[in-house]
Amino acid sequence: MKSHPCDSHQSEMSALTDDGLPFPEPLREHIAACPDCSAFARICRESTGTLSAPLPSAGDDLRTSILQLPEDRPARARLPIAPLAAAAAILLAAAWWFTRPAPQAPAMPPVAQGGTEEAAKEIAALKEDFDQALVHLAEPLAVFNSLAPR
Repeated sequence: MKSHPCDSHQSEMSALTDDGLPFPEPLREHIAACPDCSAFARICRESTGTLSAPLPSAGDDLRTSILQLPEDRPARARLPIAPLAAAAAILLAAAWWFTRPAPQAPAMPPVAQGGTEEAAKEIAALKEDFDQALVHLAEPLAVFNSLAPR
């Protein structure tokens, strides 16, 4: 948007009017030659008296009603928010815990029932390996027992 050449003059007039200063000579010459700025200067001069005038009195009735202290009222009971919120959170957590689905145990592989001859041979071989392992553990256990104080 293009600025009008009188915009700078009008903002200068507004600033000078706000500060209560007189218009300089070049500005007064421009105001005399320009009808828009002349009208703006007239508005500035008229508003100076209105803006600097003291505000009207509020009146004794309004002042008394504003300054009057409120009557003493009994304090109403307030609910304790923090303990109620904590109790609600605990109840929600307990409800979730007890209503969640139970974890599923992993499926166990089927156990050989010993009905076949191969299964019987395999079980016998495992028993023999277990017995040999016990014999090998018995020697170090005897050495350890002999070193232990009684």
